[in-house]
Amino acid sequence: MPVKNDQDEIIHYIGLSEDISQRKQSEMMLKNSEMLSALGQLAAGIAHEIRNPLTSLKGFLQLYEEETYKKEYMDVMMSEFNRLELIISELLILAKPEVVKYENKQINLILQDVCTLLHTQAILKNITISTDFEEKLPVVHCIEKI
Repeated sequence: MPVKNDQDEIIHYIGLSEDISQRKQSEMMLKNSEMLSALGQLAAGIAHEIRNPLTSLKGFLQLYEEETYKKEYMDVMMSEFNRLELIISELLILAKPEVVKYENKQINLILQDVCTLLHTQAILKNITISTDFEEKLPVVHCIEKI
């Protein structure tokens, strides 16, 4: 700020400064902490998404030891391997995101797949799952495997 004399001439300047380097460093540490927290949440989500199909596959393999071969189990296991493949593919394209593609799917088929997945865990815990779907349930606009 200029300091003027009686003749309106500038004779001095007054300046004020403050060292904000500590505040900037704290802001950077907070930003890094938030980023690490987000990465931790992402890693937990990924681990959860990978664990689900692995649990199903493990359950089916345990059933193979106890029961005779069933094609239905093999179909579900293949579906779970495909799901794992999808999850890994999504991880690989994080740097290059794609547009999500919704499709019209029969809800009956999706519900049947879910029940079949739960069936293996239910058998291991002596639980019976009964289903009764109407034939004409509506088509759902969705992403089936997510």
